[in-house]
Amino acid sequence: MHSHRQNMIRPLRILLVLPLLFAGLTMLILFFKPQNGSLDSSRFHNNHQRVNGSYFYRHPDGIYVSVPSDGMVPVPEADPESFTALNGKNAQIGWDATQVFCGHQVLPGLQPPVQALGNHLYSDGRSTYYCDHFTERRSAGFWGYIGASVRQAAAGRHISHYHYPFRLLDDAGKTFRALPHSQWLSTDGSRFYYRGEPIAAAQDTPFPIIDSRHEPRAYEAQTLAASREALRLDSRASPYLADGSRVFYQTRLLDVPDDEALRTLHYAAWGGFDLLYHAQGGALFVDGEALNPDQPPYRLLSRSDSHAQHLFFSNAKGLYFYDHESRRARKVAGNRLPWRDFKEIDDGYLSSNGSDLIFFLSQEGWGQRSGLDGYRTQIARLADVAPGRWQRWGEPHWHLWQKGEAVYYFNTLKRSQHHGGGVYLVPQPQRLREQLQQRHANTDTVARWIEEGLLLPAEHDIIATAESRWKNDTFKMVMWPLLIGAAIGWGAYRLLLKHGVNLDPFVIENGHLLINNALGKKYPLAEIAQVRFSIRHHYFGLTSGRLQVVLRDGSRSMAYVFAPARALLANKLRLEAEIARLQTLLQQHGVTSEYPSAE
Repeated sequence: MHSHRQNMIRPLRILLVLPLLFAGLTMLILFFKPQNGSLDSSRFHNNHQRVNGSYFYRHPDGIYVSVPSDGMVPVPEADPESFTALNGKNAQIGWDATQVFCGHQVLPGLQPPVQALGNHLYSDGRSTYYCDHFTERRSAGFWGYIGASVRQAAAGRHISHYHYPFRLLDDAGKTFRALPHSQWLSTDGSRFYYRGEPIAAAQDTPFPIIDSRHEPRAYEAQTLAASREALRLDSRASPYLADGSRVFYQTRLLDVPDDEALRTLHYAAWGGFDLLYHAQGGALFVDGEALNPDQPPYRLLSRSDSHAQHLFFSNAKGLYFYDHESRRARKVAGNRLPWRDFKEIDDGYLSSNGSDLIFFLSQEGWGQRSGLDGYRTQIARLADVAPGRWQRWGEPHWHLWQKGEAVYYFNTLKRSQHHGGGVYLVPQPQRLREQLQQRHANTDTVARWIEEGLLLPAEHDIIATAESRWKNDTFKMVMWPLLIGAAIGWGAYRLLLKHGVNLDPFVIENGHLLINNALGKKYPLAEIAQVRFSIRHHYFGLTSGRLQVVLRDGSRSMAYVFAPARALLANKLRLEAEIARLQTLLQQHGVTSEYPSAE
């Protein structure tokens, strides 16, 4: 009966090829995407002509456009002879005698030439399009990436995952105009649009909410000379908007009323995000999503991202930080310190009563092969017991502060690979003053001053730590095809079981012992001296079998792994029963076998 069952050799070969083919094609798309006519920027250097100072280039092979993250992308529909383009803030727009292009994409229905209306709006007098000046990723996620690659490859086009996004606003002759107080807003006289999308709930003209980066900080020695309107103009890029009663993130209505004390902030730590907060304490929004780990009102600890890689904020119950990798807020400390009372006296250096001092330190974890593993921000408290209050010493841009008789240097330079901020005692203030009068501090000069003993690291205690694990998108994109391939393999294996395919570690056919795997190695029965079985023990009392073919000339095969049918691992008793069955099968064909049962 055994000889009539189909062996696994051919099905296993198919079983291995299919998932490997899937994974291989996926990797090819992910990392070795065909260029389909695109040119590397270096090949463009001596063989192109820029069109009117735009992003478009005339090349012997046709018209190309620069797409950040994708290089020089062909525009096959464009006629090189009649092609022209706009420049400056409209450099992504071009046209030939019959078509208008937003980057490498045709704007359907738009007739050349077009007029730039401002804020990335373009019209031929009848149709109006929004075409962004900045590129964005075309499809998010693993499947979007793969799907876009397959579609573009099938169409014979360059595989491009970045583009200049565009939207049709109207094709019936409506008149649009840009709103001067924002680089994203426009109107048709009755509706308002953000980057070409309608703000459906806006009841009045929306204005950008003030970006707090454009307000003087408390520690800066200057007065607020700008009007609210001027601050709004400085905040033209803010994605948070208000129409006098309602607040929006881009086009989406937020559950918070408009208030003069609302502020926005682009926090530029890892990844970067846009924050909406209330200057006196209130709700928090990150990229338009409410951030509510507990109960508002929340108050920012600091706006500084010079040495803090996390945003910290507090409420009545304690201190929290925002983990940008998990998109969640986490509690990091209770109310042992009066967090809400701390005020910045310098960039990232805070005091609650003019005497104590806390500041930020940051570190990054790097693996030899994996790259960035994670990053952390520590809140440190200066271990200083000297009497007195903090007073600035010297020029504001020196960042020197005096407390009692001691003078300290506050490192406000941006993070670098080797220097992460901190407070330094200055044993010779006058000598350091002379150095600062000659040159501005930078990472190299600070490092030299530390080596020369002009700056001594001040003692401090770590009172809170925020930590994030880095999300490696490349790892996820590699793991997906491998997991899918494994799922295909497991499903095919179950299908083999269902159809009664022989899963024994070997089959005997036509005077040969065939190893029942994808390789299908053959051993003539007449040349076999013995088949040896053994057991390997694993965790939790599980085992797997090994068999080795010993030939009459003394040579031996590799050790082949096996387990009872319908199992990957088994306990010892079950595996020994399987070995006994296989020994009987070999004996029926005149083959000697050995199993050291005492093992």
